[in-house]
Amino acid sequence: MERGDRQTVIAQVLDSQSKQGIPGVNMKGTVTYASRLPIYEFNGKSDGNGNFSYSWTIDKDVEPGTFIVVVSASSEQYSLRIVESTLFEVF
Repeated sequence: MERGDRQTVIAQVLDSQSKQGIPGVNMKGTVTYASRLPIYEFNGKSDGNGNFSYSWTIDKDVEPGTFIVVVSASSEQYSLRIVESTLFEVF
């Protein structure tokens, strides 16, 4: 990725038995720089198919380096709490 590019986080929440998407799951995410300084925070709910996405434009003045994305999903109805993370590089 380069500064000024658009980045998208995509997540899907599935029922472990039926493999069907779970709608209305609370999603929360944080994008942090490698130094652990939060840069972006986002939240929302999964759609009718259990899908969630969030897009943003990488600031042109951000320092190049490794960014960490952490997304958590929680639902009282399904007694679930999932946290996933991934990395991406900005040049």
